[in-house]
Amino acid sequence: MPGAVRVTGAALFAAGVLAGCGAEGLDGEWEALADDPAIEVLTITGNTVETEGEIACPGTLDPAEDGTTAAIELDCEDPDPQRQSGTLELKDGTLVISWDGAEWGGYIDTFS
Repeated sequence: MPGAVRVTGAALFAAGVLAGCGAEGLDGEWEALADDPAIEVLTITGNTVETEGEIACPGTLDPAEDGTTAAIELDCEDPDPQRQSGTLELKDGTLVISWDGAEWGGYIDTFS
């Protein structure tokens, strides 16, 4: 059919994320890409997070209007000073967390 447009699931997902769906576009279970990560799995459900691994605790997300970034804050009983709060960003299907840290910057964790 000339001029017809085929919309794929990925296109619909991207459109939803760009339309500002909040944290919904980030929902799911994300596995660490590092070999020996402090956070092995990050599960996002709406505006809440749960981590598994050496750092295992609940937390919250505060999504930005763009739908691809959010502030993240963990609420651990025994907090890791290097991974308490930061910025989460979805980049080409990879979830990247840039943790707030020292003046030089903080740790960066990646998940897929």
